Amino acid sequence: MSSQESQLIGIELLHLDQGALRKVLDNLDTQPLDPDASNRKYERYPYRNRRVMLCTRSAQENVAFLVHAHDISMGGISLMHGQMLYPKQRCAVGLPTQTGKWLMILGQVTRCRHASGMLHEVAIEFVKPLDPSTLQQIRDAAPAAAPPAEAEALTTAPA
Repeated sequence: MSSQESQLIGIELLHLDQGALRKVLDNLDTQPLDPDASNRKYERYPYRNRRVMLCTRSAQENVAFLVHAHDISMGGISLMHGQMLYPKQRCAVGLPTQTGKWLMILGQVTRCRHASGMLHEVAIEFVKPLDPSTLQQIRDAAPAAAPPAEAEALTTAPA
């Protein structure tokens, strides 16, 4: 494993119990849709109680975070993160699949809004939309208990 890959560990900034997280997500779901919502190309689906990987580049290092998903579509995903990210920031999202492997998808932050305390909702648009069967497989996968054991799965993080 290269030194760059060894930097990729799943850092979990959010230490919320499921009840507190559910309360924040419920609150977000009751808020009016933003004006850009009418321009969405793809239907969004709930994707709660899923821990996913968010890989970003910070200070010339790739960093991987364990974050909580909110919803998903063929074109992107909404995540709950303990840090603010900036629009247009490139990233990669690791999603657990039915086979137990993690699918890495390149994306770009389109929006980040404060949700509660240190919690931010981060909207990410995938560089290439998912095909319907891949989206269904991701939605049907059991929630992953842990991130990938080896950082090699995260090497698609943006440069």
